[in-house]
Amino acid sequence: MFFKRFKKKSIQKYINNILKNRNANVNDRKIESVGIILNLVEYNEHESLILFFKSNGIRENKIKFIRFIADEKNKPNPWDSYFSPSDFGWRGKLNSVELQDFVDTKFDALISYYKNDNLELNTVTTLSKANFKIGI
Repeated sequence: MFFKRFKKKSIQKYINNILKNRNANVNDRKIESVGIILNLVEYNEHESLILFFKSNGIRENKIKFIRFIADEKNKPNPWDSYFSPSDFGWRGKLNSVELQDFVDTKFDALISYYKNDNLELNTVTTLSKANFKIGI
C-alpha cells in the first residue's frame, strides 16, 4: 500500500517535470496519422471512431488505438493493444514494449479519449511524441 502511493507520487512528479519542460511545436500540415488512447470503462466502440477518421480522409492503417484496462482479468482480445497499471514502473518507466512503441510513434494528432483523471492515461498522453495532442 505504501509503495503504491510512493510509486504514484514518483510518476506524478515525473509527469509534472515533463510538462514544465515541454516545447510546444505545432505545425499546420494536414493530419495523416492519428493515435487514440481509450479508457475501456468509459468507451469501447472504436469502430465508430475508425469510420469517422476514414470519412475525413485518413487511411485506416494510419489510425492506431491503445486501450487502458484497470484490471488485467478483463483483458480484451489478445490481438488488441491495451495497457494496465502493471505496465508502469517507478518514475513513469514503461514496462510494455507495445506501450513504448505507441508512445514513440510520431502521430500528427493524439486523441486522449477519457473523462476521468487517471495517472496511467495521463502518463501515456504526456510521454507521447505526437505533434498535436487533443483531449476531452
